Amino acid sequence: MDHLGNEVDTVLEAADKRVVGVEIKASMDVNPSDFNGLRSLALNAGQRFHRGFLLYTGNEVIQYDKNLWAVPVASLWL
Repeated sequence: MDHLGNEVDTVLEAADKRVVGVEIKASMDVNPSDFNGLRSLALNAGQRFHRGFLLYTGNEVIQYDKNLWAVPVASLWL
């Protein structure tokens, strides 16, 4: 959690130190503020930040920023 209260549900770190953040939302809609925790992680991780994924209950894969994506949670079971 950063000083503004932003947090990420899961942070994964690869052997080469790259970092991936995963945020989970029980919503069919996604808005830019849903990425605040992932943006904070990207800022703090710097060059190590690889990707950020927001899993949600909607149906579309949406790219929100260079390395930030909203992905339907149902795609995990495809």
